[in-house]
Amino acid sequence: MVNADMDYFPNRSIHWFRNGVPLEGTDTTVYMPAVEDVGKKVGVALLFTDTPKELLKPMWESDLITPQQPEAHNLQLHNCFVGADAWIEYAYFGGNEGQTRSMWMRTRNGKWEHTPSHDNKNMYPCAPDDLLYHLKCVLTPARADGLKGAPQEVVEFCGLSERWRNDLIESLVAGSKLFNIEQIDLQSGNGQLTFNHKYLSVVNESGHKV
Repeated sequence: MVNADMDYFPNRSIHWFRNGVPLEGTDTTVYMPAVEDVGKKVGVALLFTDTPKELLKPMWESDLITPQQPEAHNLQLHNCFVGADAWIEYAYFGGNEGQTRSMWMRTRNGKWEHTPSHDNKNMYPCAPDDLLYHLKCVLTPARADGLKGAPQEVVEFCGLSERWRNDLIESLVAGSKLFNIEQIDLQSGNGQLTFNHKYLSVVNESGHKV
């Protein structure tokens, strides 16, 4: 970003240039270099409002504008639940985005397993065997001209969605024909599932609790 301070020149207007050529519609104090500015100089001039266009020329010029490195910021993994598609969200900076690459990994014990079948996709289908794993996506931003930026990564825990959680509880209740289970709660944490209940009592053939 190039900034021109106009506080000391209240009675003049401003104009920006690219390699000495006036840029139309650039009369603000801030100019954000674009892709077309790469390899060129950006200049600025303070002018009287009645200055003829043929006399427009920059009073100051920048060094040659260099391309910004591709960057990915604010990485987030969403929807990391079994039976759902986890997806990555990020903010890209650095010109026109090209073929940004992604690599997916998972772990339960700190040793990351690469899952190459999901590479270069922004979504990861969470399967039942991903339950209680930590998922990691390593994102390498790339510009349209092929230049790559520094890889960035984000990690998220894969648990049960509310629907799967409720289905599992219903299955546990339906499968416990000789048991009376109340106030069931299923929680995940610290790498394990915890099955909480108020009490568990055996029911005899006459229907009485033992």
